[in-house]
Amino acid sequence: MSTAYAATPATLALAETAGPGKRALNEALPIRQTRRETTDDVDKISAWYVACTIAMRKVTAVYPGDLDIKSVFVEAMMNEAPWQMWDLDIGKIGEGAGPADARAELKDGFETMLASLEHPRLLNLMQMSPFP
Repeated sequence: MSTAYAATPATLALAETAGPGKRALNEALPIRQTRRETTDDVDKISAWYVACTIAMRKVTAVYPGDLDIKSVFVEAMMNEAPWQMWDLDIGKIGEGAGPADARAELKDGFETMLASLEHPRLLNLMQMSPFP
């Protein structure tokens, strides 16, 4: 966490030279990297991930066809319930994990944007599912 936090100002400085979609993505990332130190406080961590999901939902709404933005948005949703996305024993979404939105976003990308089938980050996000 401290490495990502420390890199945030440089990322924001470089974002000035990026296109508007990547600039919006970079402006949302500090919401996730809010502290230098790590914490085991689940409530703090959860609040950071929820805030990141909210920010990324807004960025994705403006740039729905950007696969990099979509992948960060899906990851933000998944981080709200780490390692609880899928119940592999029954082959379904994990109970109470809330990953249905993440799965729907991935499914939309795979069904409507051919390039998503070759996007390494989007493909990686589905690896633990019963439908890799």
